[in-house]
Amino acid sequence: MARLRGVGTRGKTIELLCNHFQVAVNNADDFLYHCSINLLCISLSSRNVRPVNQKGTGRRLLDKVRETHYSDLAG
Repeated sequence: MARLRGVGTRGKTIELLCNHFQVAVNNADDFLYHCSINLLCISLSSRNVRPVNQKGTGRRLLDKVRETHYSDLAG
C-alpha cells in the first residue's frame, strides 16, 4: 500500500486491528449488501432503554435471520 508523504508521521503510535477483506465484483450488475445492527434492551415495566453490548449478539441475530428466511433471501 502506498504511503502519503508527511501524513501519519507525528503523534502516538497505536496498534490497530482492522476488520476488512478484499471484494472483487465481476459483474457490474452484482449487488453488495451491508448490514449494521444496533440492539436495544427495552424494559416494558420501567420503559428503560439500554444498548446490548455483548460481543457477537448482532452476528448471532443475523445468522438466525438468515437461517429462518434463507429461501426469501436467496433471491
